[in-house]
Amino acid sequence: MTFTKTVLGPEVGRGLDLLAGGTEIDQPAYSEGVRLDLPGFTWIMLSGVVALDDDLQVVGAGDLRAQIRFILDTIRRKLEEQGAGITDICRVRVYLVGGLTPERFRIIHEERARIFDPDHYPASTMVEVTSLMKPELLIEIDADAVFSQPDNASNQIETEG
Repeated sequence: MTFTKTVLGPEVGRGLDLLAGGTEIDQPAYSEGVRLDLPGFTWIMLSGVVALDDDLQVVGAGDLRAQIRFILDTIRRKLEEQGAGITDICRVRVYLVGGLTPERFRIIHEERARIFDPDHYPASTMVEVTSLMKPELLIEIDADAVFSQPDNASNQIETEG
């Protein structure tokens, strides 16, 4: 099988030393995601997205709805940069701090319904975690998207397997 693997945003890990207590990190082993261009389709695996702006400041501290909106809009933008869209998402994983109450469940699903087409709801897993990289962060979401690319037969590398 032939495919092309592209690392998305390999520079994104730079600056994370601010989150590691100021410890210098020469080359973080982290990227925004990976894109696999295979014959006839593309698979994008986005790393977890949290509500941090470009200056690593929390967006919507203490506000679950604001954080979800920021995260889902960021995921949409990252996919659009790759030629994909929200309806191409086939799986999401949600990491929630602080437990799932009926109110939090309602907020999460209202925001999902705002962005996802009912005919294209992705498979989903939700787990509770004790914390994320900053204490004000309440939720993290990662996503996988698959979409047709009829011209993926060109510009590919040969791999074994």
